[in-house]
Amino acid sequence: MVGLQELARRLRAAKSTDEFIELIKAGDVDFIDLRFVDVPGRWHHVTIPTTRISPALLAKGTGFDGSS
Repeated sequence: MVGLQELARRLRAAKSTDEFIELIKAGDVDFIDLRFVDVPGRWHHVTIPTTRISPALLAKGTGFDGSS
């Protein structure tokens, strides 16, 4: 088992969706938290359970309401 920082580094460096999904499974990851800043500069985030992560989701994306 690797540390959290090392797992995060490996996830960011994943070269394929399959590698990313395998790292999630091997690292026993439950959620992926995506953080972003909107045009006016407000900080937002959306959390996705890893049970929803699939090659199709990573390739096509998903919609979310970022208005709040």
